[in-house]
Amino acid sequence: MRLAYLQSCQGIHAPLRIIYEKNAVKKTQRLPFLPSSNIALETLEGRDEFIDFDDYIFTDPEEGIESIASPHMVMEKVLFSPKD
Repeated sequence: MRLAYLQSCQGIHAPLRIIYEKNAVKKTQRLPFLPSSNIALETLEGRDEFIDFDDYIFTDPEEGIESIASPHMVMEKVLFSPKD
């Protein structure tokens, strides 16, 4: 709905730019042993202006708990694990 309105007002470039920005932001992540909030995607979607239950209640039991493994071991596992 919003993208169709943008296209009718500004042309095809506006919704395409937003779609490309969202895809680029989704691909960018932190290292595997660090928690990632993906705040850039929330900003692009306009979800950064409101406080929701997910902002202060952990939905993932692993989230909020520091990783016990060393960063070097985690990266070795990610980089050198056999890919299917």
